[in-house]
Amino acid sequence: MGRKKTTAEPQEPTAELLGSLPLPEMAPIAAIVQNGQTTIVRMDEPEPTAEPVPDVDSVDWTPFIMGKLLEDEVYEGSPTLEGLRRVTGLYLGDVVESITRVAQAPSPMNGWQSCVEHHLVIDCKDGKLRRYSGAADVYDGNTDKAFLRFSTAVCESRAESRAYRRALKLRNVVAAEEVAAVPMMDSGVEGFVNSHQLNVINQIASRCDINVLKAMKWYKDKNGIKENWGAINRIPYQHGIRLVQTINEFQRLPNQVEPELLGYDSDWRSGGDKK
Repeated sequence: MGRKKTTAEPQEPTAELLGSLPLPEMAPIAAIVQNGQTTIVRMDEPEPTAEPVPDVDSVDWTPFIMGKLLEDEVYEGSPTLEGLRRVTGLYLGDVVESITRVAQAPSPMNGWQSCVEHHLVIDCKDGKLRRYSGAADVYDGNTDKAFLRFSTAVCESRAESRAYRRALKLRNVVAAEEVAAVPMMDSGVEGFVNSHQLNVINQIASRCDINVLKAMKWYKDKNGIKENWGAINRIPYQHGIRLVQTINEFQRLPNQVEPELLGYDSDWRSGGDKK
């Protein structure tokens, strides 16, 4: 007869038995409860290494900041004001004060030029309050014509951009708000009257029935100017501003306009300076 097989009865685990068994390695974990959601995180994972930030005075600083701008915060290679505001908060500190002061509002007396200052106070990450400022001007020679109707607002944006550029110490960078595609002949940089000034003179003269060439001669005689300017577009820029002021004064005080200066001639631009 064969031997009868026996089946070993299962044994209850004992502390001694459990202590002799190899246990799988368990990673240390922690449960984080936030807004009713529980998240399990491993405690043995190294914390992500913070990105090194170059010193603000190093040559790497400007490329670093430009690289932190979002796609819609850069226009044709230049940072926008919105982008400058954002990266300032990230890498310098909180802006606690941002104030605009209009130094000069546009008017015929100043050649329709705007001048604005902008002042910033930043609570920097080192605990110090620092002040920065920027100034800008806007006139027909440095601003696209589509924006001249909003010259003070454009001027404010430029001044604020410059204040942020100064705070960020950006090198060889111009903000998008500061860029304008104005032809050199219209900028006044060449030293001659620009098309906008001539248009203003024409509008006021036609409205007030002023003969521009006679008014120009009157202006030169009054100021003792002997120089022959030649063609109308060769009038010196500063005299162009004063001519606008003179014609505008005729508009403001029509009863004081000498009779010989009346008689608007629409072809005055082709007449040139006769004296």
